[in-house]
Amino acid sequence: MVAKKAPFPLQKVTLKLYEGDFRQLADLYPRSGANKVIREMVRRHITMCLEATQARLAQQPIVEALDITLPTDEEMAKDEQG
Repeated sequence: MVAKKAPFPLQKVTLKLYEGDFRQLADLYPRSGANKVIREMVRRHITMCLEATQARLAQQPIVEALDITLPTDEEMAKDEQG
């Protein structure tokens, strides 16, 4: 079987799974394969986390800019002199 090209660039990593989990995924998804299933699970999890973060940020009130007046160089020099 010829593997299809992934829609995004892939990065090879080492992932430690619990013993037997990889085999069970391979058995459950013989056509897709365990690697693709794990890749898709990770992508979905990241997407869900990012969406949840965006939703929380959208609910927070917007903080108005603080009105801060910074001292001028002359005022700073005067304070340093005493």
